[in-house]
Amino acid sequence: MKDDSQAGEPDTERYDTERVPANEIEHLLYWGWTIIANAGEGDWTRESPAWQKAAHDWRERFHAYLDVNTRHG
Repeated sequence: MKDDSQAGEPDTERYDTERVPANEIEHLLYWGWTIIANAGEGDWTRESPAWQKAAHDWRERFHAYLDVNTRHG
């Protein structure tokens, strides 16, 4: 359990990625992206500027992950 001094830090006690197959992690990342992409009914301008920045940053990191970890062509 976390105390207030750890607020905002990932709860590594709850998630052990060594037990989750890589394809499941990729599925969860993609699922997360579909939720983010469809926020505001797909119109991100309906969301706060802070939310838009966070979503944009997440998208950039997700796409970078895909570029490195998937085969093209």
